[in-house]
Amino acid sequence: MEKGNGKKTRRRHLLVNVGISVMLMFGVVVLLNFFDTALSYSRMYLASATSASDKVTAFLNDRMQSYEALPWLLDYWTENWLQLDLAPEYEGDADGKWREAHKLFYELNEQYITPEELSTLSDDLQKKFAEFCHVSIVQEFDSVASTYRTNGIFCAVMLGDNQIFLPFRGNDDASDETTYYEGSIITLREEHYSKVQELLEEAGQAKEVEDLKTMEVASGRNAGDVLFYRPVYRENRLCCLICVSVSAGLVENQMYEEASRVTRRTWLYLGVTCALILILLLLVVMRPIGRLQKSVQEYEQNKSSEEADKNLMKICRSDNEIGYLARSFTGMTHEIDRYTDEVRAVTVEKERIGTELEMAKVIQRSQLPSKFPPYPDRKEFDIFASMTPAREVGGDFYDFFMVDDEHLALVMADVSGKGVPAALMMMVAKILIKNRITGGDSPAAALANVNSQICEGNGEDMFVTVWLAVIDLATGRGIAANAGHEHPALCRPGGDYELVVYRHSLPVGAMLESRFREHEFEIEPGGSLFVYTDGVTEAANRKNVLFGTDRMLRALNRQKNVDPRRVISSMMAEIRDFAGGAEQFDDITMLCFRYNGLEKNDE
Repeated sequence: MEKGNGKKTRRRHLLVNVGISVMLMFGVVVLLNFFDTALSYSRMYLASATSASDKVTAFLNDRMQSYEALPWLLDYWTENWLQLDLAPEYEGDADGKWREAHKLFYELNEQYITPEELSTLSDDLQKKFAEFCHVSIVQEFDSVASTYRTNGIFCAVMLGDNQIFLPFRGNDDASDETTYYEGSIITLREEHYSKVQELLEEAGQAKEVEDLKTMEVASGRNAGDVLFYRPVYRENRLCCLICVSVSAGLVENQMYEEASRVTRRTWLYLGVTCALILILLLLVVMRPIGRLQKSVQEYEQNKSSEEADKNLMKICRSDNEIGYLARSFTGMTHEIDRYTDEVRAVTVEKERIGTELEMAKVIQRSQLPSKFPPYPDRKEFDIFASMTPAREVGGDFYDFFMVDDEHLALVMADVSGKGVPAALMMMVAKILIKNRITGGDSPAAALANVNSQICEGNGEDMFVTVWLAVIDLATGRGIAANAGHEHPALCRPGGDYELVVYRHSLPVGAMLESRFREHEFEIEPGGSLFVYTDGVTEAANRKNVLFGTDRMLRALNRQKNVDPRRVISSMMAEIRDFAGGAEQFDDITMLCFRYNGLEKNDE
């Protein structure tokens, strides 16, 4: 139950991770869409505001241009603003002055009254005319502001000393009371005045161009608003600016409202899409992966490729990546089964070969003298030997045996090659040599006879290097024959070990009818003889440096007055220390003979 719950938990975790990844991706898309939508709607709103402002300013420009006395009016309003009565009582006009002025200006058609005609009127009528025209234009501004729902429509006249004059503005408020008091003189900051002056100078230079222009209000109560303005010209003179202010807050609210509405719809669509994608992932991806996971676990438990094939049969028919993965897995299970069978067979065969090699090793060691001291009753000599094969069985061998009561034979040999073939050749050579020596042959004659017998059936071209000697135990004199073997080391009483160097003969088995030379030597009582194979001098360390003959002689001379067993064990320790754990590549075989003399035996 726990294992099943674990599988469901892992699948659930994978689905949750995929779902979170998809949601994060969709969240980024929604966020980008929100900003893109906000920017798009902002541009659309500003474009709409620009178009509306262009219409508003163009209409008001035409309306103000219809007054022939517009320059005169602007100058009069600027100079006499505080004396103007801009809130007349139309009803209850006791003295009838307004009705009289209205009738007069209506009959004269105030729009066509020229400055020359105004100069003929009295000061009171001029004042009434300025007040009447102001009220008429403000009503136009109010009507337009109410229609287009702008933040403000006003007229601006440039003054000196960082000041601008606002004779009137349109008010979209339901109350008309404040409309007539909007005219005022505003003192601007230096940077704002410079900006307005720059804009006015730019407008004044383009005398025939009356396009709509834009600037952003940088500070103040309306900071952030967008200001559209159009210059009003009369006779190549810049009279004033008609300005339309669009609230930045209104633009921002509109922008975020539309963006939020689009974002909510986008979230809804993406949520539905995400749910469909997760369901599709569950059906198309997660379920086959879960089945594949189950098959892997079952194969891990029972190692049955047939069960895996059965569970993945439907998935394997899918022509997609999961189907390819399932087919690869089933193919892998068959390969694992085949490899397992091969490994099992190889293991059985290896165990069998190992058993046989172990038996061969035991047989080989049983053929070598291993009991020391071998002749406890013979005190005229001491002898010790060892053979350490590089593999389970080796090609080196040593031997010693009594030819008769007075003579001892010593053999040290090395068969070419390693392993079982060399071990077989070693046993053949050992038996043949012993038979020839015990049969009465001299060392040279014995090697010649053995060479003839080995060469007759030597299809593998194997050969044996042999050092063979027969020592007279009564005198210490000996006769030796060397068939391509290492030079022995001889230690005289009171002296050091030194190599006995002489010309070699060919190895046994190298050539039919080879001749073997003999030489005589003598060991004095208290002297020692050390013979060995090339595994001693050719032992290598990790740097591939050979042990060599010089190191061998130095090691022998450190143990020259000890018994043969200690000589051999000390030499083996020297070789292992030198190798430093490096792999042994050749058999190491050594024999040490110490001659005590006949008097020792008599004692």
